[in-house]
Amino acid sequence: MYPATVANWSKEREGNLDVTHFEETAERQTGIYANIENLDRKALENAVVACCADSQCCKRREWDAAENDEVEVPRGDGEFPCREPCSLFVAAAREFLAVERSDAESTEPTFERTTERDADERLAFVDGVETGRPVRDGEMSDPANRYRARYRRAKQFAAER
Repeated sequence: MYPATVANWSKEREGNLDVTHFEETAERQTGIYANIENLDRKALENAVVACCADSQCCKRREWDAAENDEVEVPRGDGEFPCREPCSLFVAAAREFLAVERSDAESTEPTFERTTERDADERLAFVDGVETGRPVRDGEMSDPANRYRARYRRAKQFAAER
């Protein structure tokens, strides 16, 4: 647990939790993360499903797209508040933006793709699961990363949410 987690929990109980929304977090990124502000709304929602919803995080998301722009994804039921997109989420957003750009180049549905990149990604994921090869959560570029798989699933089934 990050040391600030307890402080943020206390601030929330006192009604003083300061929240930094995705838009503001994205605007302050530089270098290889500078382009995450280009993540469109649907991709942002899919990223939240992949990284923040249900059992993926022990915190409860308090941030949204912007001050008066709520992300329509469950916030989670963690005891501790998540006051801003974390570094794992920022790294994931960068990777998911690359997925979106790649997907924009294809007219086939995600799971029906025949491009070499997509086939390689599916094979790497299956291989990782099959062999039990450990993949660190922060290794977003690894096709066997669980957040990548969850993002693909969220994207494929977004209409059902």
